[in-house]
Amino acid sequence: MFSFFFDFLYWILLGAILVITAVVTLKSFSSGVISKRPGSIALNNLLILAGFGLLVVIFIQYSWLAAMLTIIAALIVMGIGGRVVERRMIRGPMTTAEPITDYLRENVQRLNIRDEVLAGLVSEYKDLRVVIEPLREKMTEDEIRALFAMIAASHELLVDDKAAAHFALDAILDGSFPPADGLVQLEKVFGPEFVKSILEKDAELRSNS
Repeated sequence: MFSFFFDFLYWILLGAILVITAVVTLKSFSSGVISKRPGSIALNNLLILAGFGLLVVIFIQYSWLAAMLTIIAALIVMGIGGRVVERRMIRGPMTTAEPITDYLRENVQRLNIRDEVLAGLVSEYKDLRVVIEPLREKMTEDEIRALFAMIAASHELLVDDKAAAHFALDAILDGSFPPADGLVQLEKVFGPEFVKSILEKDAELRSNS
């Protein structure tokens, strides 16, 4: 039943799948994939297909048990990679190329955010769709820092709410439409007119698409 453990080819295939899993997990949070750049998305999809192909080879060449153990190993690597991404995006060095900006990291890392809340926010941020012209290019660094400082200093928001507001603001600055709960928190800080303008822009782009 476990004879495949002694097959050198199996370990080569397993290693290739785990490498692919790690690369896809890390690159799924790259700026290219988040901003829906065709080249980055195509490369990610190609790697995923290659991983599935190798898994099929294992299933045909060996057994369902070998395939299941390979999937379990890949899920473990995916989980570890997700934790690495999470820590890097919030607490990592400023020099790393990540989708979340320095302004966001500088403010969020001072908050005592629970891991499950942070993981959910990171997951939402990854899937945001680009709907508006990035505001970051039209603002100075001091203006952007002032917006994040307003969120950090708000007495209307709890710690987890501030985290959601930070992510929502960063999404808007990058030209993406933030999650609904993020908009709710931004309205508490910047007022209803701010949120109304974002919703109107989203509706306008939907009608033109």
